[in-house]
Amino acid sequence: MKLKLYSYILAGAIILAGASAALANDASDRIFKMAKEKYDSTDYEQAAFLFEQSIIADPTIAETRYWLARTYWEREEIEKAQRAFNQTGIIDPGHKSSFYWGGLADIELDNKEAAEEKYEWLVKLCGDCMEAVDLRTAIDTPREEAFLDLFEDEDEDGEAESEEDDDGDSDDN
Repeated sequence: MKLKLYSYILAGAIILAGASAALANDASDRIFKMAKEKYDSTDYEQAAFLFEQSIIADPTIAETRYWLARTYWEREEIEKAQRAFNQTGIIDPGHKSSFYWGGLADIELDNKEAAEEKYEWLVKLCGDCMEAVDLRTAIDTPREEAFLDLFEDEDEDGEAESEEDDDGDSDDN
């Protein structure tokens, strides 16, 4: 008799837990949609808050952590972004973008060993996919060289130097 009672109690608890999980998932989905809208409109402060609330409602959804990490990245909170990218990879070891962006965060935080590990994982996931190739390039490019092409040489007056004189001839002549 007691065994039958315990099985009913256990079945009831499972049903309640399932219903509770469904409600949490629904709430998480609604909050996620609002957070994504805020992210898309570049309201990163509100997006971060909403993504965090969505995670509280359902901490098992990798995509929510990924977008929280991207929001932290946009806010230039690289350490927080790195942690959230890493958590995304733990929840979903097949989430390519989290390993790519997590590797970029590792590079920003001067941890190329961790970036190398993410690169190796990407290669296992997708071979020579765009994410793996781009991360490899970022790892191999010294930070000081990565931004050189963004700036032109300037002369003493602050004007950009040109390769040609006014008459169109090269400076080398």
